[in-house]
This record gives sequence, structure tokens and C-alpha cells, in this order.
Amino acid sequence: MSHLRRICLLACLLAALVLFILPRAARADETADLFNQVYGPKLKAAQATPQRDDDLALARDLLTAAAREKPGSPMIPVLCQNAYDLTKSMPEGYDTAVDAMSMLADAAPDKRIDAWNEAVAIRTKQYAIARGPDKASAGEAVLLALQHLADAEAAAGDAKSAVRDLRRASTLARAIQSPYADAIASKLDAATRQVSIQSRLAILEPKINAGDPAALQQAVMLHLVDLDDPAAALALADKLSDDALRQHIQSANKPISELDSETLLNEALWYRDLAAKADDVSRRFMLSRSLTYLNRYIDQPAVDKDKARLFVSQVSVDLDKVGGYAPPAMGRLADIKPNEWIDLLPDIDFDRGPIKGKWSKAPDGVACEAMLASRIELPLEISGSYQLHVEFSMGAALEAVFIAIPVNDRIAMIVLGGGSNKIAFIRSIDGKNNRESPVFCPFSLSSGRKYSVDITVLRLPNAMVHISTRVDGETIIDWQGASSRLSMDPFWQMGDPHAPGLGANTSMVYNVARVRMIEGHTRRIQKSDGAGGGGGTRYTRTPSDAGMLIGLRYGMHGYFGIPVIGVIEPIFMTPAGQTIGLKVGKGKTDHEIVAKPGYFISDINLRGGERLDGFQLVFMRMTARGPDPKDTYQSDWQGGTGGSPKSISGNGQPVVGIHGKAGEDIDSLGVVFVPVSGIKDWGERNEALVVNGEPIAETEEPQNDAASAVSVKPAKETQKSVETTKPGEPVNAGVDKPRESKSNRPTFFGVPID
Repeated sequence: MSHLRRICLLACLLAALVLFILPRAARADETADLFNQVYGPKLKAAQATPQRDDDLALARDLLTAAAREKPGSPMIPVLCQNAYDLTKSMPEGYDTAVDAMSMLADAAPDKRIDAWNEAVAIRTKQYAIARGPDKASAGEAVLLALQHLADAEAAAGDAKSAVRDLRRASTLARAIQSPYADAIASKLDAATRQVSIQSRLAILEPKINAGDPAALQQAVMLHLVDLDDPAAALALADKLSDDALRQHIQSANKPISELDSETLLNEALWYRDLAAKADDVSRRFMLSRSLTYLNRYIDQPAVDKDKARLFVSQVSVDLDKVGGYAPPAMGRLADIKPNEWIDLLPDIDFDRGPIKGKWSKAPDGVACEAMLASRIELPLEISGSYQLHVEFSMGAALEAVFIAIPVNDRIAMIVLGGGSNKIAFIRSIDGKNNRESPVFCPFSLSSGRKYSVDITVLRLPNAMVHISTRVDGETIIDWQGASSRLSMDPFWQMGDPHAPGLGANTSMVYNVARVRMIEGHTRRIQKSDGAGGGGGTRYTRTPSDAGMLIGLRYGMHGYFGIPVIGVIEPIFMTPAGQTIGLKVGKGKTDHEIVAKPGYFISDINLRGGERLDGFQLVFMRMTARGPDPKDTYQSDWQGGTGGSPKSISGNGQPVVGIHGKAGEDIDSLGVVFVPVSGIKDWGERNEALVVNGEPIAETEEPQNDAASAVSVKPAKETQKSVETTKPGEPVNAGVDKPRESKSNRPTFFGVPID
């Protein structure tokens, strides 16, 4: 290239750069000018007074305005930064300052690290001045901010800084005896491991550039095995002299649906061989990939099924020794990354979601017609700490709206008062509501106005919980106490104790409902049609943890001389063993039907009219690669034979619970399952609770909590292997069988199977 051409090319590049930068700079100037026009006078007025109340009020207004901006708006960072500047120096404004930085981190990825650094600094100040019982809560807030910062640094490729901040978090977690200390230590170990691998790759880079084949091979294996990143290995594969290795890497980067049976088996065996030479962490990566290819291979035509099953069995046993692997099947509780918002309104089931009232899809959200105590459940179950963001628009009538929140297997309600009762409170604390509630404040709604509500639920040690609520940026509720103090009277009860919900006494529209996990897990659910009558109150019963429905306890009633099912208790298989869910209906459960070991309920055959007359359970075998539809059996018929027949199922997925309506008797029964479409949305989960993808020890709730959702049998107890019992037959008719050690058994989404 001639010297003149180089000059011309450089000039063109400079011109393009200028054309790219100038519009961005112009837009930034326009945004700043617009902010100054709208908020400049208010900002100057607030800064000119010695009082802090006006600064804090303006900061909240700025955050409310930022929340109402469209995603990607250049105004959001400006509003957040000014809100932060107004409150960062006043203790009473620290929470607002952190909110501003959290919102800035969401809105501007290039400012995420700086924003969380500022948030950490604020939380550290709060911790330094906190005293008494507030000290531990302030420490947990520092830990949360440090983890957000470390996540941002890791995402930006700065693993060393992430390790530094996780070390700070780990030291503090031990000092305050945080329940998340083990999780943070585990996360620190993982980050330290990644830094070590990246350091080794940095040392190898100059050798690779110099043409060293051994260094190239070592780098490829670090990417492939230690980092489980075949795409990064592929970038180096062209320089490999090992043709077989290069071909394996190329196949590993192709969609699995494009591979023929021979390639699927070759990849599976190759990953199995790689696992044999890897450490425990990498071995799980490699064996999981091997099992993925084997699961695809076994479904191909003209393959040796017996040989394939033998390979699956071998790999599954090896996987169980390093933590186990659950294939992408439903029913698993799933981890949600911090800052990942989950929209809830689009998936509402308007046939089965409403508890009371008339609900419908509206152009701007979900509409509710005026009716006392109208309520609808959202299609997501939650266990852990989370943030719930809701926006709603009021109609002409000013009656109360309320938002149901799951709290440690219980449901509470944030009530935003209307009419003559112009207060906000939590329903119910110690059985008290309205102005008798230990926590209430003056609050009134305005017709035609849109509101923004942010609810934070923090699960604390010893079954304690912290609930705070902000409306348009202003805190109106802040309560901490034992979750056992929360209750709900039947008139206001929601059907599912694990799912959030919306409600109102008036015509209005919910515009937005979304949740963001802080720690814990969620599960999207769907409900089948049911059989039986339309009376009674809605109920949903699912396990608190990962689990499958494996049986039912039930009792019979007489309905005008006809035998019907009067009461039901679901039986779940969970990582902790068999658990019994909350009772539905009234009376004693004196019959029991439970799957044989290794089976779960896949279908239920029912008969019902105005009540549920009887049922028959269909069981399917669960294997290490998922449900086996070729291995099923049926129970004997249970209950009466009146009514019309109907069959319900989980559409080939493991059934995780039951739902329907009930009062004095069981009016109707259906099954709860998790849809196949949820696979793309949810990651895998280990048996332990997780924070940001790392396991932690779950806090045990007091054993005397009468409202506990499940009763978990100790692992040392014996397990009934009762296949079925007939009416009048004793529940203990089966043979007691010692439970196998979970460590020696394969698992399916955390549940031990045979």
C-alpha cells in the first residue's frame, strides 16, 4: 500500500470516528439540557436550603421519573446520577442513593462497575454506623452489594478484581456469621480458580505466538476442559496438528440436532474420556456433556439401545459422585441471576389464575373489574429473597389495591388503602390488620394516577424475614420479624402459598409485574384442566423445594349419600426425602397411595360431578435421563365411581403438585407441572440453595411452626413402599423399607431415583 493510500485510509477512519462520536455527544448535551430545563430550578432550590428533606424528596421524584422512562432512555443515567448526588452524604438518604446506583447499573452496562462501587461505599457507611440488631442487616446489605460488584467485574473480564471483592465479602460474612458465608466462600473459590486458569493462559500466549505446539495443545485443553468453553477452543483449533482433536472440537461447536448417530456417540465417549483426566469441577462439566450426547444418541434410529443404556448408566453413576446432573426436564427449581427481571403478566392463565373477580387482558396490562377482594395469582413460584416491581393505574373509584407476596411458605399482602381507610399495612401480622396492625402508615390513592411499587423480601436466619415497600420511591412499609407471625384469614387467602398475586377492590389496571431474585429459586408453573365441580375455594399444593408428586393421602365423605373424596394430602419426593404437603379439604386422611421406588405420578384418571368422586393414579418410571413413558403402571381405583370420567396429565413432564377447588369436600382436582417452554428460561440447580449460582446452607425454620408447608421425615426414618391401599385398609399396610443413602443413588433434578 502506498504512503498516499495509507494517509487517505487514515483520514477516512478519522472522519468515520468523528461522525460516530459527534451525534453521541450531541445527544448527551440534549439530554443534559432537557434535564436542566425540567429539574434545574428544583435542584437549585433544594441545594440552596440547609434542610435535607427537600433533597431526599427530589431524589425520590427523580428515581420515580427514571422508573417510568422507556428502557434504554439516555435520561435514566442522568436522573439516577443526580438522585445519587443529592443523597450520598446523608444517612437518611443512603437507601435512596443505593437504589439510584442499582438502577444506573441496570440502565448503563458501561457504568455498572462504577455504580456498584458507589453502592458498596454507601452500604459500608451504613454498616459502620449501625448498632444493635440493625448491624447484621446492614452487614448483609454490604455483602449483597459486594457480590453485585464482583459479578459486574467478572462479566467485564476483570476476574482479579472480582476475587478481591469476594475476599472482602467472605471476611465480612464470617465476621457477622452470615448464613451466606459458605456460599460466598464457594464463589470465591470458583473465581480464584478462574483467575488461575486465565493466568496460565496468559503465560502460554507468547509461546503459542512463537509456534510452540505443546503450548497450543495445553491452551486448547484449558479452554475445553477447565473452562468448559468449546467455542474458545475452536478459535485455536485450526493451528492444531492433532486432526482427531480438531474434529471433536468442531463437532462440539455444532448444534446437537445436526449430528448423526455416529458423531453423537463419538462425542459422548470423547467427553467421558476427558472427564477421567479432569479434576472434580471439570469432571462434572465433561460428564454432563457426555450424558447430553448419549441422551440424543439413544433416541436415534438403528442404534444399539442396550449398549447406549449401558453407557448412560455408567456416566450417570460417575456424575452422581461429583454432584449429579439433571437433564433439562421440568419440575426443577431454578436459579435466577441477580439483575435478571422476569416479566409475569404475559404468562397469566386467565382461566385458572383468578381467585375471585373478573380479570382480563387489556392493551396496557391486566384489567380488574370492581369487586370486593378480587385476586389473581401470578404463574411463578418463589422461594428465597427477591424484589417485586409492580405498576398500576387507578380508575375513578378509590378503593384499596393489594399485592400478595410469598414469604417462607406463607402469603402476606401489601395493602394500599383506599376509600375511608386511607392507610397502607401488611395483612396480617399477629392476626391484626388495618390500624391494629403493628405496621401501618397513612396512605391514599388518587383517581386516574399511575403508581410504581417496589417490594423487597429478604429471607434472614432463624426463619426471620425483612419486608420493605416503596411507592413512587418513598418507603411506606419497613418490617422485620419472624415469618411465623404472618397469616392470612380465609376471606383473603390465595391458592398457592409460593406464588405472588395481585388484587383490588376496584376497577383498575396492573401495567407491570416483574420479579428479580436476590437469592433462592423460582419455578414457572402451568395447571392442567381439572375434574369435578366448580364450587369451593382455589388451592395449589407444590413442594417448597425441588420435587415430584409421588402419591396422595385421602379420606372419604358422604355427599347426599354418595361417597366422594373429602380430603387430600399430596406426597412429594424431594432432595430431603418424602414430604407431606398441606391438607386440602376437611377431615382425616385414612387412605394412602404411593408410587413404588423410582416412579412418579404422570397422569390421573378421575370421575367427578359436583364433587370429586374418585381417582386412579398412573405412575411412570424416572431414570437418570428423564421419564420413561414405556415403563408405567396404574393403581387400583380409589373412592367412588359416580360422575363423569376424565384423564389429566402433565403432558409428559413430571407432575410437581395438585390444584383445584375445595371446601368441606374436594370439589375438583387437577395437576401442576412446569412447561417445556421453560427450558430456555431457567438454569440448572444443585440440591442446595444457591446465591448467584453457588450453594449455601439453608436456614432451618423452627420445628414448632404450625403453618409449615411440609413435614420432612428425617433421613433415618423408614419409607413406606405402599403401592395402594383400599378404602378401610390401614395406612401402614405396606412393608417398611430402609431408605437408601442419597450419596449412592442417581438423582433427577435433585431428587434421588433408582
